[in-house]
Amino acid sequence: MNHLDRLTPSHGLSLSPTRKTDKNIEEEPASGLQATHVSLVEASRETEATNTEPANAKKALKEVGSIYGGLSQVQREDQTIYQALITPVLSFFNHHLSMGPQKALSIQEKSALLDRLFEKMLAVLTSLEVPNQPSLFLIYAHHNFACGQAKAEVARYLITKLSQLRVQLYSDQSPMAKPYSVWRDNPRKDAQLEDILTSQLCLLPTQLRSEVKPVDKVVVCCSEVLANYLNWPTYADFYLALQQAYLVDALEKGNRHLRRVVNAFSQQDGFHHVLTEIAFLRIRAEELGDQHGIIPVALTPDSYQPCLSHFIAATTVRIEDFARLTQQAQAGQLIYLHQGRHAVMLKLIARLFATSEEAKTALFTFWHKYCDFIEELKQTSAVPTALELPHIKSNPR
Repeated sequence: MNHLDRLTPSHGLSLSPTRKTDKNIEEEPASGLQATHVSLVEASRETEATNTEPANAKKALKEVGSIYGGLSQVQREDQTIYQALITPVLSFFNHHLSMGPQKALSIQEKSALLDRLFEKMLAVLTSLEVPNQPSLFLIYAHHNFACGQAKAEVARYLITKLSQLRVQLYSDQSPMAKPYSVWRDNPRKDAQLEDILTSQLCLLPTQLRSEVKPVDKVVVCCSEVLANYLNWPTYADFYLALQQAYLVDALEKGNRHLRRVVNAFSQQDGFHHVLTEIAFLRIRAEELGDQHGIIPVALTPDSYQPCLSHFIAATTVRIEDFARLTQQAQAGQLIYLHQGRHAVMLKLIARLFATSEEAKTALFTFWHKYCDFIEELKQTSAVPTALELPHIKSNPR
């Protein structure tokens, strides 16, 4: 359980300490904690950011002060870190309170400020020593416009940001699969197929190769494209063949039977490597039960159901912020450019850093300040730009 599952509706986000299904959402660092503070102040000057005094800014200062004041004696032992975590944000609010009304900001400028704040948060989290970080595999479908939206750029963004946090991250970033028959006479292509399958073996609950250990967590980026792929008429037969091959390979401590199955089915039209990964996840979930470690992230609306509901319980915590915030933006609500991506990242970090009290305290503080900053930006006068209403055609006059 973590604090990043509950948030007020006004922010378009939600934080909740329970493990019930949450509706989560969407988008896109710096060295030294002191440099972080300086950079945030410089960011506001660079864009000539101006605000009337935000209604909730003083309240926010008190809230953060109470969070810090409520730390246990054990947590207070490292005063330097916690002060460094909180001071840049408090200083940022103080700076804006003291500047008074100035030039109005465009939506693009506000989004840039929000991005800067998020990157500084990420930089601080990167500097923390987090013990027992889990290994992670991220699954997503590549772009295929004939099959709908994949939002693969968001998945690659998550890979990039998680890599900055030095998470032990694995992912199949190979291009969309070609039939195995095309590769038969090309040893390099044959080796590519073998390498892809080797990397996918870590999704299974049992270690089949000495150099490939099962990962602790799996992030599945659900999308229209992935859902479309799962409609492959041969998928049910493919899964059953993999399931039987896995049982034999688990006894033999090898993977040759799985390879034979993948090699055979990859010759058929409609095969994609991501289908092997989803089949492996089903085997994983059936064997591990509630301890499967699968984290669904919806990149397109209503994509969780067709992608994972056939083997993942509906009560599994899933992150749907990106898809939800995208819908809100399309409906004309004010959502900043990368707000959905930021929300997904913060919630993923909360799940990955669950063993670190230091990281959890930092995340809780950052989450509140991030939301307060969004409210502050909304109260600042805005200069209309083309970016502000991207889904509304401009007046032809």
